[in-house]
Amino acid sequence: MKSKAIAGLVLGILSIPSAILPLIGIPMGILGVVYSIKGKRQSEGMGVAGLICSIIGLIFSVLNAIWGVYLAATGQFVIWLKMKKPKGIGGWLILPTIGLFIAAIVWVFVFIISGLFFLSGEAEVYDLMMLLMAPVLAGLSIFSLFLEFKKKKEFPKWIIVTLWVGVVSTILLSIVDGDYSDNFSVITGSIIWTWYFSVSKRVKNTFIN
Repeated sequence: MKSKAIAGLVLGILSIPSAILPLIGIPMGILGVVYSIKGKRQSEGMGVAGLICSIIGLIFSVLNAIWGVYLAATGQFVIWLKMKKPKGIGGWLILPTIGLFIAAIVWVFVFIISGLFFLSGEAEVYDLMMLLMAPVLAGLSIFSLFLEFKKKKEFPKWIIVTLWVGVVSTILLSIVDGDYSDNFSVITGSIIWTWYFSVSKRVKNTFIN
């Protein structure tokens, strides 16, 4: 299994756009570094790629955090918030949008690879579960993107459903694989984004159709 190498690479890739929100980007980058270092034993190429992406994401996150502290310290951030009524696909909403695009592509790819393993007769239980889960998660991601760009009021509910279906899938795969290291970050991220979609003014102002 190359679960740690894959996790490190995925976290590293996601840590770059997540730098927009340092509270998510920094821990994601750190986790990406940890998993990539461990994953180098499983796959040298994926481990190195994940490590590079994670370091880049960490650098961007730290720089963005410093910039945010500067804006807060000088009072410019408060002035900006008073002048602007958040609306549209921007701000923190960019992060889950990018995440949905990546998830759709990754799960379609996973479905194809798992299907090839199944057809070759080399599939294990883990591969069969991925074959069943991949189209569901890819479909939910694509459907959520459709609702988002149509600015449908159902979007917040559906992306929350997508998040928690992902959590359940991760837990089930962990039981089969015996590696529970991804569970904490996946559950924590889902809790944060569930809260965001429940209280965000941008979300309420944008998805009204």
